[in-house]
Amino acid sequence: MPAARKTAIVIGILFLVQTVSYLFGDALVRSALDDLSNLSKAQARLGVFLEFVNVAAVIGIGVLTFPILRRFREAMALGYTATKIMEGALLLVSALFALLVLALGQEVRPSRRCRCRRVED
Repeated sequence: MPAARKTAIVIGILFLVQTVSYLFGDALVRSALDDLSNLSKAQARLGVFLEFVNVAAVIGIGVLTFPILRRFREAMALGYTATKIMEGALLLVSALFALLVLALGQEVRPSRRCRCRRVED
């Protein structure tokens, strides 16, 4: 099997990993962020981990496609690789912000017993 074919198969697998990990990771993080009062730490951590897997797959796709695209036009190959690296960086920032929101949500978690006074006119 030629090297280009092996690279193409790995890129295809990375596209599938990227799609699946983002779909499930985003769903887990969003459901954890929707209800901070009933937060499942394991669910949120799994979702963020899947988003990190997504970041690795995105950057891997960019790096692996560079030698293939360079045969046609090097500027295009560099542009595509740089775009995928920037996409990975932005996805990483969003995953880190999700971790930050989850950590802050635990600190300011509303208590079950309200100590507020009712103000009447």
